[in-house]
Amino acid sequence: GDYGSGGPAALRNCVQREEVYRWFSSLTSAQRAEFLCGLLDLCVPIELRFLGSCLEDLARKDYHSLRDAEIKANNSADLSGLTNITDEVVRSKLLVSLSLLGSDNREAARVLYRTLTHIDTVINNYGLALNDGRTGEEFLLLFTMASNHPAFSFHQKQVLRQQLSQIQDILQVRGMLISLPVCQGLLLCVDSSTPSDPLLSPPPSIHQGSWAQMRVLSIFQETYYTRVQNTQHVTKLQGRHGQ
Repeated sequence: GDYGSGGPAALRNCVQREEVYRWFSSLTSAQRAEFLCGLLDLCVPIELRFLGSCLEDLARKDYHSLRDAEIKANNSADLSGLTNITDEVVRSKLLVSLSLLGSDNREAARVLYRTLTHIDTVINNYGLALNDGRTGEEFLLLFTMASNHPAFSFHQKQVLRQQLSQIQDILQVRGMLISLPVCQGLLLCVDSSTPSDPLLSPPPSIHQGSWAQMRVLSIFQETYYTRVQNTQHVTKLQGRHGQ
């Protein structure tokens, strides 16, 4: 719908900021990463530049303490030794490496990609215990970060997203993931006195409503649904590369 000049203010009045903060704090690390990447995809260039400046300032505080780890994270030779993802220590190092990997380091990304794409063999041949809560969460975070990281190619992201979906399926079967309705957490913060507002009430289908609504809802679905909509994610990535 068209909110006019009072739209954003009306929306902010309906959504309680502190409730949103509490809701976000309750998410897992993988859900946070997925949700934030989705929000960034909705920002316009000038907003992204502003957010980049804020992030740069925050990251500067830890620059020296993370410098050695950052060098290793961007060194293909160091990364090539992190192949045994059944090892908890190796997974921890891979998570740090993905966090500190440069956005244009294609060579290092290829090394990480080869390691991560062995997940099927690891699970089937070694019986990796994904039902261990910590292990499952680590793999969700690994593949969520990798499938959203700009250092990976479009094709690599597609494959990693598919493997993330497989891991989610395994965890769902084993009862570790609980399917949540679209926007459930945020809808708890919305004033129920305006149910006719299409952005504030849950629409019946992702295929209904405006283009903007569909994009927002697709982000929420990717965050909360245990089954990732691969086709929606591919379309989003194609849009980025086409710009």
